[in-house]
Amino acid sequence: MKRMVLLLAACAALGGWAKSVTAERIAAKFRVTKSDAWFGGERTIFEFRGCEAWVVEPEKPAQGNPWAWIMEWPGAFAKRTGAPALLAAGYRVVTFRPGFYKDGKFVSRPGNMNDARLKECREFQRFLADDLGLAQKGNLIGMSWGGFYSIRYASTYPDCVAHIYLDAPLLDFSTLQNWAGWNVAGFYGVDAKTYVGKDDP
Repeated sequence: MKRMVLLLAACAALGGWAKSVTAERIAAKFRVTKSDAWFGGERTIFEFRGCEAWVVEPEKPAQGNPWAWIMEWPGAFAKRTGAPALLAAGYRVVTFRPGFYKDGKFVSRPGNMNDARLKECREFQRFLADDLGLAQKGNLIGMSWGGFYSIRYASTYPDCVAHIYLDAPLLDFSTLQNWAGWNVAGFYGVDAKTYVGKDDP
């Protein structure tokens, strides 16, 4: 009986260590701003190249270390897009939010997927694969603006994407601007071409 208790204790300790490996690897390279629970997973929020990034570790990672990338609205529409279900199935869930840090606090700003942002996202994926050991290809979750980001990213780096889930995606930025009369320069502080990049899906 005593031997069984010791064995269970050792397994529990090993499980706790395994869950924190991702967080430890992140902390070794970047400033961690917060650690908390997210739909039953262990979320590590950290500063990546001046922006905010998340990696949520599932209780039991699936074989092959698959992961899903919420491209936009990671907090608002998580349940609708199935991210918690993927987490429960062993997927890591990640996001990389544009913005900036001021007085130690992250200030989000409407994102974009222009050419410079594409390169930042590719660098983020390299970190996930090379430093955290996640699968080489990611699964993109594109809700609304996130659909635009997903398509732009996948069309630029097709070898980096396994699947894309789109939900009410914005896929034609120019049409939206002309139809809705949206003043991009006034809202985002940049012209449409700078915001979108050279390719409008």
